[in-house]
Amino acid sequence: MGVVVVEAGTPSGALNTATWAADLNVDVFTIPGNIDDPRRKGNHQLLKEGAILVESPTEVIEQLGIAPKPAPPQALSDIATMLAAGMTPSQIVQRTGRPADEVLREVTRLQLQ
Repeated sequence: MGVVVVEAGTPSGALNTATWAADLNVDVFTIPGNIDDPRRKGNHQLLKEGAILVESPTEVIEQLGIAPKPAPPQALSDIATMLAAGMTPSQIVQRTGRPADEVLREVTRLQLQ
């Protein structure tokens, strides 16, 4: 649905990926950085070419119009407990049978907290 470029020098594989995405009419998002940082020159190039500036995962989700389905509160606390116990997201998916995207969304939310 979209490509997020976090860090792109010039030239770089990230810029190639962004170009391919744009050619396929896939949204290209980029995170701005220090204008003097050579690892961010590509990000600024993408902004000049029309990429969408984002600063958080929430902005990407909003731009794509994705509305996450709320999981039952017990399921979320189970994921938090399993994650705290050292389980990987793959192990949590196997153990709970929940969709991988739901588990990864919750793991990301917990990590951002």
